[in-house]
Amino acid sequence: MTEPNSGGGSYFVEHFSRYNLTILDKLATSNYTTGCEDAEQAAQQILNPPIVTLSCKPPLLQYNGTDRQYALDTGVYFTTNNSNCVVNCPAPIFTLREWSRIFTLSEVLSYLSFITSLFMVITYGILNKKKTRFDRINLCFLVSLLMMSVSGMIVSINGTEKTVCPTVYRSATFSDAPCTASAFILHIFALSSIQWWAIIAFEVWFTIRKVGAFQKDMMKYYLPVTISLSLIFPIIALARKRYHAGIGNVFCWLDSSAYQTALFFVPMGLFLLIGAVFMILLMYEIYKIVSATSTSKGKNASIEILKMEIRPIVGIVLYFSLFISTVPLWFECALRAADPYECTVKGPTAAGIGYFIFCVRICAIYAFLLSGLSKRTFEIWRSSFLLNNKLFKLISTKVLSMASTTFNGSSKNDTIPSAPSHIVDSRNSIDTYSAVVEL
Repeated sequence: MTEPNSGGGSYFVEHFSRYNLTILDKLATSNYTTGCEDAEQAAQQILNPPIVTLSCKPPLLQYNGTDRQYALDTGVYFTTNNSNCVVNCPAPIFTLREWSRIFTLSEVLSYLSFITSLFMVITYGILNKKKTRFDRINLCFLVSLLMMSVSGMIVSINGTEKTVCPTVYRSATFSDAPCTASAFILHIFALSSIQWWAIIAFEVWFTIRKVGAFQKDMMKYYLPVTISLSLIFPIIALARKRYHAGIGNVFCWLDSSAYQTALFFVPMGLFLLIGAVFMILLMYEIYKIVSATSTSKGKNASIEILKMEIRPIVGIVLYFSLFISTVPLWFECALRAADPYECTVKGPTAAGIGYFIFCVRICAIYAFLLSGLSKRTFEIWRSSFLLNNKLFKLISTKVLSMASTTFNGSSKNDTIPSAPSHIVDSRNSIDTYSAVVEL
């Protein structure tokens, strides 16, 4: 029953203990035995409790697979460590109706961003025959916005809900190609767009600060630096397989706060800081120009430069504003509600998520509103080969001719009254119609 330890003198229970209970109760047994518990087995049961098979109440789902680790790796979220109930995807932070609206908003903004950014790239990258230094810099910024829109298009074409939730049992992980591709592209060109925004802030400040000074073309330096800094962080994330959708996202992104901070927010913060410094310097130059008298030629020249640069200045400020932009209660609701699918976990509001999607996807639309409707854009299109070829001229002439004939015919029919039928014969009616057409 007991054995001395290696040090001698003391004893410990090895297998069981025997007690004489008659001392306490004469009717009790004199040979009561209690066995010892295996400490290692008890510890294992605490660390890895046995799976409890429950009947999962909707909207929770019952997972019947045997490989629990595989389920976790592929995006299945269990309610507890020893439960076979899983959280449905999309997560119950919103109702299904709200999720549908959020997914629709994301898809609509993705399509609009793609169309507007593609229009801007075609206008200033292909049709623009006279590209200035600023045009080339702005084109790189527009291409970055276009590729950010492409990442949204990948999700939208595949179906937003299908991309982030391949099945109702799990959310998308690195092994889901559309999710990883969209996140990788978004990561690259989000960093790229912020860098080009900072470069635009510097270029506009330098133009106003050094009026008339020679400005060296820095594109041969800008391009390799921005490309390198845009690629290095996403490549690290890709190599570490850190892209996923998560339990309540509307697109795929980095899967942990540590990687989000190290591979996105730190470099983004650095680029924003650089751009913000030049934006503040730019505001200071504007203040000096506005507050100073315009008697000297130099001040007048500065004011003229300021007028020419007002559109990119507004863009810099707008883009800067964009770049900066409880479970127990849910279980109780799910157990008691008549419709458990109307229960939600307390978290960000649908309006907040909608605004977040808006900020991510709206940059290209802002670019279109700032530059796509400008006088210069119309001039580029008017002088482009698309509007100055024989086929387009032939089609436009035909369309204008048909429109003019239809308009004139309807106008004459409305203004010339018909004669009474008892005094007009068929010959006069035909002649009148012919005269109207000839007019």
